[in-house]
Amino acid sequence: ASSWRRAATPPSPPAAPSASSQSAPPPPDSCRPPPLQLYNAVGQPWHVKSETGWVSSGNEVILLHGEVEIWRLDSEQKRIIQALTSELRVLPDDEYAESNEHSIIIHPSAVTHSIGLRANFSHNHLELVREVRSKHKNKTSG
Repeated sequence: ASSWRRAATPPSPPAAPSASSQSAPPPPDSCRPPPLQLYNAVGQPWHVKSETGWVSSGNEVILLHGEVEIWRLDSEQKRIIQALTSELRVLPDDEYAESNEHSIIIHPSAVTHSIGLRANFSHNHLELVREVRSKHKNKTSG
């Protein structure tokens, strides 16, 4: 079984409003979400963060807006895979996420671009949907 949880980083205290501030407050159902972590039965957890997000009242759907980053670390805490996209829809109970936006997967041996991304966290699987282009890095000896 897997579970979503917020990262241990405490949220920053809200800034005190100033009389000269002209910016409007964020919508009441939008927030700057803390990083999420998804634990499954195999290996290290997946990490997910975004600029802003929205969570349904029953936690069935999480909508992440702006720049969204998904990554996984190896046992030495080095990133082994990273995905960048925007407008990610996460279904925590299904251990699934998807985006129809431009997406990039960065792996030690390749960088791959596409339109659309699907993530199956329970199987540690990322899928690029269409217009997939990949550039492989050359290994150098020595």
